[in-house]
Amino acid sequence: MEAMDERFQISPLIRGTLIGVYLALVLPLPLMAPPELRPLLLVAAPIGLVLVWALLSEEVRLNDQRIQGGVSTLVRLAAASRLAVALAEISRLIPMGTSQAARCIT
Repeated sequence: MEAMDERFQISPLIRGTLIGVYLALVLPLPLMAPPELRPLLLVAAPIGLVLVWALLSEEVRLNDQRIQGGVSTLVRLAAASRLAVALAEISRLIPMGTSQAARCIT
């Protein structure tokens, strides 16, 4: 029997759209800023891009023993630990709608 090991990441379409929005909002700032702020913005824009990319690198890994959630391997060195749950500990799954309304299950 072949071992299961799957990885689920944020959709490339969503990731690309959010990075594009960041670039569209941030790249004009150094051109519009007062001259004394331009060097700061030229340094801050790439740092912000790296942070946005890191936030969009979250993934879920599923194998035969557990399910893990967290950031990808490339970002893990500087990020928090991963959440992991053994599949044997999961007693049931409750399907939920994808609406924006908050729901509480007790």
